[in-house]
Amino acid sequence: MASLIETYLDELESRLDFDRRLARRVRDEFADHLAEAIEAGGHLGPEASARDALARIGPARTIAAAFTLDALSRQSERIWLVILATFLATFLAMRLRTLGLADGSAGLIAPLIDRYAFVGALAIGCGGWLAAGRRPSAAVLDAGAARRFRMVALVATATLGALALSTAAGLARIAASDGDFGLLPALVIAGNLAEFGLVIWLTAQILALRRRAIKARAILAG
Repeated sequence: MASLIETYLDELESRLDFDRRLARRVRDEFADHLAEAIEAGGHLGPEASARDALARIGPARTIAAAFTLDALSRQSERIWLVILATFLATFLAMRLRTLGLADGSAGLIAPLIDRYAFVGALAIGCGGWLAAGRRPSAAVLDAGAARRFRMVALVATATLGALALSTAAGLARIAASDGDFGLLPALVIAGNLAEFGLVIWLTAQILALRRRAIKARAILAG
């Protein structure tokens, strides 16, 4: 009996190993559920009650797919929120640079990149949200759901690239100012640091979504 249960829990945990905390929590929860089910079916005998409990709970692959879908959905929602926060921080940082930096800082190219990279990021992000973000989540993890999450990751990556370009141009403008910021010097630096920090955070969220998407493909492949 113990080997049957342990084998099932090991498989369940290994299928969720993209998130060790989630994997451990799910294992503990299902260990408790199985222990209660086996105790309730004690009249069948240890081996039979274990098999009956496992049959009623369902295959580990199915359980893992449901938790993976939930993790992917939550991660996608988090990415859209981080993108929105990064847009707001980038816009504010751009306005501060406009107010606080001389027009000729870093020549003419950096301000143009700063502005139009942000516009490009905004277009990509909004278009991607309309195409992927507003679709209702699938009820089950299937090939269609996996494609949707890959699309979210692709759009987020393209948006990240454009935002990073805008941030880099902003840093170039600050570096070329030779410390003569004019108005609001501290806010110009603080705004750019906040923008840079959010770009790093968005990178981490995209990488996390990609790890979950890779695991989802493995689960769908069986």
